[in-house]
Amino acid sequence: GDALRGLGTMATFSAVGAAAGDELVIQEACADAFRRAALASMAIAASQYQPSTSDDAASARDQVLEILDAQVTIAGDQFEDGVFSSLQALRAQVVQDLNARGAVLPTLVTVTVAAALPSLALAQRLYRDATRADELVTRAAPAHPAFMPRTFQALNS
Repeated sequence: GDALRGLGTMATFSAVGAAAGDELVIQEACADAFRRAALASMAIAASQYQPSTSDDAASARDQVLEILDAQVTIAGDQFEDGVFSSLQALRAQVVQDLNARGAVLPTLVTVTVAAALPSLALAQRLYRDATRADELVTRAAPAHPAFMPRTFQALNS
């Protein structure tokens, strides 16, 4: 997740400065190359990312696609057909990979209870497994595990 965020920042790089003429052309070409290299690294990081829920996988996919789609548009506007086709193929691979991995993962659901209960009781009630109490505590971040919030996010299975 951290790699995706960091590379996402690099993949949106834009050159600033008072370049003109040939210097401007070179500056823009270097910025394009830098963004595309960061984007390729971002796609690799997405393939190595281990989402814990289908929502995590969808979020990672959307994060990569937002930046990738902008670069596809730039390549198309610059009439760089080879780059455009390569980025489109990369887009398809990212979507296929993260959708496939996310499809087998549990989803997050909003749990609402009438009163604040201990995490052990909620884990037993939700999953019939009190050993998953730590998982609920991690997701809900209560002040104390004996007093879970009345509304929080949990895995559906």
